Amino acid sequence: MKEKVAAAFSAKAHTYNEHARVQRRASEIFLDYLKDFSGNMPEAPVLEIGCGTGFVTRGLLTLSGERHHLITDIAPAMVELCGADLRRDFPEASMDFSVMDGEVLQKKSSFGLVVSGFTIQWFTNLASSLEALVEALLPGGLLALSFQGDGSFAEWKNICDKENLPFSANPLPDGATVAQILQRAGCHVKIFSGRMVESYPSPKHFFRSLGAIGAGTSLLKEQRDPMLLSRIMKSWTRACGGRPVEVSYRVHFVFAVKPEDELATRNKSILYPPFPLAETPEARGLGEESADRPFPVAVAEALEARGRGEGSTDLPLPLAVAEALEAGGRGEGSTDLPLPLAVAEALEAGGRGEGTFSGNNQSEEQSEESKGYIEWQTFPDVFL
Repeated sequence: MKEKVAAAFSAKAHTYNEHARVQRRASEIFLDYLKDFSGNMPEAPVLEIGCGTGFVTRGLLTLSGERHHLITDIAPAMVELCGADLRRDFPEASMDFSVMDGEVLQKKSSFGLVVSGFTIQWFTNLASSLEALVEALLPGGLLALSFQGDGSFAEWKNICDKENLPFSANPLPDGATVAQILQRAGCHVKIFSGRMVESYPSPKHFFRSLGAIGAGTSLLKEQRDPMLLSRIMKSWTRACGGRPVEVSYRVHFVFAVKPEDELATRNKSILYPPFPLAETPEARGLGEESADRPFPVAVAEALEARGRGEGSTDLPLPLAVAEALEAGGRGEGSTDLPLPLAVAEALEAGGRGEGTFSGNNQSEEQSEESKGYIEWQTFPDVFL
C-alpha cells in the first residue's frame, strides 16, 4: 500500500502545486501558528516528514534560522522536485533531502523540531508512529503537525447517505485521538481545529483535483466498485443543479511539546503542582482544606498545624520548609538540597514512603494519563 501512495504522489509532483489550493493555504496558517511556538525550541536539527513540493519547507527554512534541516518524503519525485527548488532559492541553508517513510523513523532524541504538514492522515499505524516522532525529539522539543481529519468531505458523505451508497473516502484521523496519543506520551498539546471550504465548478472537478495531487489512492481494504464513483458523481451533480459545489475539509494544527528530562519534571512538579498541597488536608490532619491558598502559604500553614514551627510565609519557601522540618525533628533543614529533594527526603524520613511531590492520591494509571495536557481552540471557517 505504501508503494502505491508513494508512486501516486510521485506521478503528480509536477501538477501538485496547481491543484493543491487547500494544502497551500493550510501551510500558510500552519506556519503562522508555528511562529508562536518556535522561540523556545532546543538548538538542534529540524526534521520534516512529508515535504511534498515544499509548501511548509520554505517557511520552515526562514523560521528556524541556521539549524540543519533533514527534509523527507515517501515519494521520490517530490523529494527531487522540492530539493531542486529549495537549493536554488536557499543556497546558504543547511539541509539534506531524503526519501523516507515517516513511520519507520529510527532516530531518538535527535531533533529540536519535528514538522509534518498534511501527511499523518496517510499513516497506517498512527499511535506507534506518533510516539516514535515524540521519541525523535530532544527534551523540550516541539512536534508540529497539520492534517486533514475525520469530518472532512461532509458534502460527499451526505450524498452517499441520501442515495444509500457507500462512502468511499479514506478514513481520516480524529483530532481528539491524535491529541490524546500525544498527551499519553507526556506532551503538552495545543490543537487548533476548524473547517476549510473550497469551491469547485462541479463534483467531477473535485474528484479530478484529488487525482491531480496524487491523493486518489484508496486505503480501504475492500475492493471498490469501479462504477461507484460514477454513480456518486451523477447523484451529486443532479443535487447541485448546475451550481458550483462547496467541499469542506476538517483541518487540525497540533503543537506538542515534549517534556523535559525527568529531574527537571520532578523539580517543576513541586513548584507548580497539578493539585495544591492542601488538596486533602483534613484527611491528613493538616487543618482546614483550602485549594485557594498560594502554595507557600499552604505549606507553611500545614506545617504549623502539625507543630512543625511557625509557618512563616515571610521566609523564602525553601527556608520556610527547611526551618519547619528542622523544628519538627526532621534533621537539619538543609537548603543545599534542591527543594523537591528536601521535601521528598523529609516525607520519606517521616514514614510517608518515597518522596512524592504532587500531593494527590491518584493511582499510577491515572497519573500516567495526566502527565501531559491538552488545550483545544477552534478557528473560523476559511473559504477558498
